[in-house]
Amino acid sequence: MKTSCRSYFIIAKLEMQPKSGQFWAISSKPLNITCTYNGADSQDVNWSYNGEIPVFRKRLETRSDENGVHSISGIYKSKAVLSDSGNYSCSVGDFNRTMMLRVIEVSTTISSNILKVDASVTFGCGVFGVPVGESVDIFWSKEEKPIKYIPSLKDRYTYYKHTKTLVIHKTVQSSKQKK
Repeated sequence: MKTSCRSYFIIAKLEMQPKSGQFWAISSKPLNITCTYNGADSQDVNWSYNGEIPVFRKRLETRSDENGVHSISGIYKSKAVLSDSGNYSCSVGDFNRTMMLRVIEVSTTISSNILKVDASVTFGCGVFGVPVGESVDIFWSKEEKPIKYIPSLKDRYTYYKHTKTLVIHKTVQSSKQKK
């Protein structure tokens, strides 16, 4: 008669997504923070926001496999706002993970609502929610494509980093507008 005995250990751990540390989000975009506890048994994942219990919608999913029990908890908001900035922590027993969330708000202005062909147009970009002493790089795009990769704009724009202003020179009528 053949017998065998197998033993294994499940090492408990807690992970946070985005990773612990600092994370930037954009206002009016979805916000999703997840903590996953892996261990031998199911555990409640506790959340705090700046030391208080958060009022955001939370979800919990538990599943098991050969690596143990996975308790997945998340905080979700359909639209982040500036006031969501702060410290988020999740904990299970002695395990704790913390992340600092910074929500920024980006607004775009245009020098004129009526554009004339062969004129210049100026776009401004305002960024709010950035802590004092930190800076944010601005990248301009048209229809999700960086402007430096748009052949029709080659040599026709100037970006002023200090004022976060973009000037497009000698505007042309697009093929979409000609129809």
